Amino acid sequence: MRGRAAVALATATAVGAGIMVSIGSANAADPGPADVGAAGAAEVRQDCQESLYGAFPITAKATLRLPARWPVGEPTPATGIAVTASIPGSVTAALRATGATSVGGWVDFSVSYLGRSVPLTVPVDRALPAGADSFEVMASVPFPPTSTQYVNTAYYELSDTTIRLTGREPGGGEVPPLATACRNHPDQVAGLATVQFFTPEPLPPSFVDCGFPNGTQPLSLSLTPTVDPRVVAGGPPTTLSLFGEATLAEQTQRALLDSGVRVAKGSVRLPVTYSFAGAPVSTNTYDLPVEFTVHELGQPLRELVWTTVDPVFSDAPGEGTWRRGPVSVDLALFDAAGNRVGALAGACADRPDQDTGLGSTTFVAATDGVIQTCGESPYPQPQDFPPSLEAHRAVVTARATFPTRFPLGQNTPAAPATVRMDLDTAVGDWLRGIGAATVSSTSDLVAPRSFTGEVKRRDSYRTTIGPVPVPATGGLVLDGAFALDFSPVGHVGTMTWDAQSVFYDLVPYRADGSVAAPGRLVFQCHPLPGNRTEFGRVEIVDAVRPPYDIAASDITSSSVRLSWTRPEGIVGFEVYNGTTPVASTTDTSAVVSGLTPATEHTFAIRSKNAAGDLSADNGITFRTLPADAAPTALRFTATGTAKLKPGTLPLSAAVSGTLIPASGELSVDLTANATTANLRYLGIIPVTASVRLTPQGPATGTLTTGEATVATNASLTIPELQVFGIPLRQPTTCASAPSRLELTGPFTPTTASLSGAYTVAPVAGCGALSSWMTQSLSGPGRIELELR
Repeated sequence: MRGRAAVALATATAVGAGIMVSIGSANAADPGPADVGAAGAAEVRQDCQESLYGAFPITAKATLRLPARWPVGEPTPATGIAVTASIPGSVTAALRATGATSVGGWVDFSVSYLGRSVPLTVPVDRALPAGADSFEVMASVPFPPTSTQYVNTAYYELSDTTIRLTGREPGGGEVPPLATACRNHPDQVAGLATVQFFTPEPLPPSFVDCGFPNGTQPLSLSLTPTVDPRVVAGGPPTTLSLFGEATLAEQTQRALLDSGVRVAKGSVRLPVTYSFAGAPVSTNTYDLPVEFTVHELGQPLRELVWTTVDPVFSDAPGEGTWRRGPVSVDLALFDAAGNRVGALAGACADRPDQDTGLGSTTFVAATDGVIQTCGESPYPQPQDFPPSLEAHRAVVTARATFPTRFPLGQNTPAAPATVRMDLDTAVGDWLRGIGAATVSSTSDLVAPRSFTGEVKRRDSYRTTIGPVPVPATGGLVLDGAFALDFSPVGHVGTMTWDAQSVFYDLVPYRADGSVAAPGRLVFQCHPLPGNRTEFGRVEIVDAVRPPYDIAASDITSSSVRLSWTRPEGIVGFEVYNGTTPVASTTDTSAVVSGLTPATEHTFAIRSKNAAGDLSADNGITFRTLPADAAPTALRFTATGTAKLKPGTLPLSAAVSGTLIPASGELSVDLTANATTANLRYLGIIPVTASVRLTPQGPATGTLTTGEATVATNASLTIPELQVFGIPLRQPTTCASAPSRLELTGPFTPTTASLSGAYTVAPVAGCGALSSWMTQSLSGPGRIELELR
């Protein structure tokens, strides 16, 4: 960090015969969780690749304890990690099938953080369970110190696993080994711990004098307390953490060597009082464990110490402070053989005018956004980074428009999202001070995605903002937009998004367009504890069955009729032209108009259940007819039959008409030739009737997807009757009343097959024979024609 030296946990020099306590406070630019040493656990499902024993799944678990905050450049304390791998029964069965009764080897885990990987090896030596039972490989192994040289947030995650096992026969023989690499299932983040690395800023050292039974002994204790400088009131508790080094002075070291002491083990006891709004709330004493290995003179005796105080909270805004009380020391002394040979214990008194403050936090009122504290990021910065911006505050408000419920296994549509960064007055004052008229910014919002409370991914969303005018007073507001989406989810549950850390830059411009010095600055922001960071939530529900048997009919240049089959349990349907909703219906069909002629259209139908959940879409693609297609003239010769009451009569006709391709409108003129019907008067006298099917006008209708439907009214006229071959005189009006004739069938401009029912109505206009003609001819029938 430029302009400031990183504060190492250095040993303070003993002054006189006292204990020097050097106390520092956390960098206010880097607040975050301070529950030092909180244990984190993760469980992750992994797929193991093909081996001699086949592919198989495992469950890997780990528990790791690390401080939540730690100084940049300093290694985290050495700790342990408990790891477990559950091996399925299929592996047990495969090993037993080779004659193995026990197994040995290794399971190699890895923990990743900040792009690095920490390998961990767990030895295996155990008997195989009976039959096809699963078994576990577990151990607690050392976890080495980790560190970084930059202010950053490190996520420690359980990563991939390698298994190397060899089955052993009862006589000691070995079977073919099992060697395989296992990878985490997609969309799993196995978080173990989160450590915020920060740069501490020390307060002036204070001094205490300790009196031991054998006289005053000097001891130095260099502590660095860390605490979140701002916390949201009403949120979770916050804590003060302490870490540093305890150092025995040289004269104490000499006295211990002369007495044969090789180990001094015990604690430094530190009473801490917490006050809120100036009133004491609680006092607790904390032991800082120490264990000195006494060696020859020339090298100080130092021991790392760290602990955390009890958490505190407040529902109301205000300031909380911590102060230490008088320090005491209690050490047990051991010789080289491990025998206890004495003790070094006593109370310590503060020197006059010592500042015993350990730190403070300000509880701030909650807002709709996420309150964050921003400071210099680890990325390259100008040499003259402005100190006034090292602890500025930003209220980050992210919002996204999500469906409240979404079907299992589907992708959500991209959700429009916005982010607003309300930067405090320190930013505005600095920009005005350097003569900036406008500012541009690029913001990266880290938004972890969780499923049923487990973090699945840590996505980063970038938005480019500006130029934004610099206001005459106050802070600065930056507004940006981005889109959220996510891959299919395989389980019913709740998916959430949280607004976490923000990286953003500022590029200040003068009124003439030139960049104002010092140029581009990059900031990293961390949420204050107690923020409600969630800004998106979707309930993943059981999938709804989509409609099926989608069909398009009655296609014209501008409209279509869509139909489908309803799945069980469906109450409605949504119709989309592409992605645009065009109809909502409870029926199983819909007519859509306003389409573009001569264009390919893709429509989608989605089912909807009683809860309002939508299915995946099922669709169809078709092409509308041209809008300007000229009418097509039609000419046919028709032959066929008229199946009437007297029997099946041959039928022939001349057919003409027009077809409008754009609309499918069809008009047909049918001029039928006369045909002969053989009748019997009074059941014995043969009568020959000449009959003709006579339409009352053109048969009109539509042609849709190759199928024609036309209709008109038609009469059966009887122009002539003969008895024993002798024509009878009769009125020319002899005919049946008009009745409906509807013909349907395959149709093209060159050939067609049309048929339909036709009922001959009562006959009139035949004089005395009208009643007999009705009795002989009237009744249901059928017309069948082939057009060529």
